[in-house]
Amino acid sequence: MIGEWRGFGRCAVDPDAWFPEGSSGHRDVRVAQEAWAKAQCLGCTVLDMCRVDTAEREAGLSYSHWHGVSAGESAAERVA
Repeated sequence: MIGEWRGFGRCAVDPDAWFPEGSSGHRDVRVAQEAWAKAQCLGCTVLDMCRVDTAEREAGLSYSHWHGVSAGESAAERVA
């Protein structure tokens, strides 16, 4: 089944942790949460599949719809 690999990702335990929140007054909190999520992705066994999935999923979306850390990169890093 498509996407079964997601259950093996490090993000499967707490998916919300990959979508750091932080208002403009709490930028340092968002940056720290984002750094943590990226570090988790680095050793993930399904990172390559995640990269392919992310690229395919976001290909048809405008950048304003890209959110969170995916495949070890923030939305800003993925657009670069």
